Amino acid sequence: MLALVALSPLLYVTLLSLVVAWSGRLARLPGADPTGGRDWYLVAAVVGVVIAPLLAFTILGGLGWLG
Repeated sequence: MLALVALSPLLYVTLLSLVVAWSGRLARLPGADPTGGRDWYLVAAVVGVVIAPLLAFTILGGLGWLG
């Protein structure tokens, strides 16, 4: 259970950082919407709160670390 609590925020921060990098590259494209990056960041932040624990549970369950 401790591994699940530790892995969830790690996945959340890592994946949210990837979204920030991706949306930053999108904002530099010609004709890009400057607020589009912020919108993607907000969507990823909200969805990630739910997805990160589920992904951590799936990974740890697949590895056999959840008993």
